[in-house]
Formats: sequence, C-alpha cells, structure tokens
Amino acid sequence: MEIALEAAGIPHTILRPNTFMQSYVMNADTIKRDQTLFMPMGNGKIGLIDVRDIAAVAVACLTEPCHEGKKYVLTGPEALSNFDVAEKLTDALGKRVVYADVSPLQSEEAMKKAGMPAWQIRVLLELFQICKDGYAEQLSPAVEQILKRKPITFDEFLAENLTAFRESGEAMQTVAGAR
Repeated sequence: MEIALEAAGIPHTILRPNTFMQSYVMNADTIKRDQTLFMPMGNGKIGLIDVRDIAAVAVACLTEPCHEGKKYVLTGPEALSNFDVAEKLTDALGKRVVYADVSPLQSEEAMKKAGMPAWQIRVLLELFQICKDGYAEQLSPAVEQILKRKPITFDEFLAENLTAFRESGEAMQTVAGAR
C-alpha cells in the first residue's frame, strides 16, 4: 500500500501507529466478569498509543506543510506488557486483575465464539504474535515532536475510560487490599 502511494506521485504522509489503547475495551467483559485479561502475547511489550494522539498527528500532518513525504511510527510514551496492563487495571479498579497468557488456539476459539470473521481472527493472531516476539515494544518520539506535548499515557486512558472496565453500579474502591 505504501509503495503504491509513493509510486502515485501525489503528496502524502505515512502514519504507522502501534497498537491502540482503545483495543483493550474489547476485553472489558472478561475483565469485569473474571478479573482476567486473556491474550496470547506472553511477555511481549507494546508501545500502546491512544487513537486521539493518532488523530491529532493526522490533523497536524494535513495542516502543516513540513510533513509531506515523511513516514512516522506512532507510539505512546511507554512499552507495556499485558502483565503491566493488568497491574494498571488492578490499581485503577481497586480489585485484582490478572493477565492469562492463553495459547493462540484458545484465543482463536474465543474469537470464533464471539462471532468474529475469519479474516479478522487471522489478522489479530498475527498481530498478537508480532507483539509476543517483541516487534511492537520500540518507542517513537514522533507524537511528542509533532504535537509539542507528551503522548497520552495508558494511566490517563484508563482514568478516562474506567467505566468500561467496571461493573455497572460498582462503587469506587480504594486500592488498599486489592492485591
């Protein structure tokens, strides 16, 4: 796709965002029900990025002339494993959340059961393997350089989206005793 765009000879900027923080909302049901984050990514770390940062970079690239012809890898400010994400969820929710490193086959079966199309399952399993193998842990300064501010952190994302991971009517709890 990038090669075709470059060959077309039209003005362009290529954005290569890493995995989205918002993708974790797809796991909200099991986090609520089982206090468990199920994914087949081992200890792999990811430079998670908030989609709002991607949008802000896209706006800057469309409105500022200095970005034409450039390629930017977009990440958040820290590389996190799913063990780290579970710990952050534990702190934010005030109850223990664990990460279960399931097999790709278990993950595939769960996605089939959820009604995901085969092409999407294949793509996600490939993405999970890329993350597991450590290819998504590198961080890029591009968001901060372009926006002149720090990227949104996963803690900030969680604070703003905590209700997605909390049972309806669940009272705010303190972290004390959650671990």
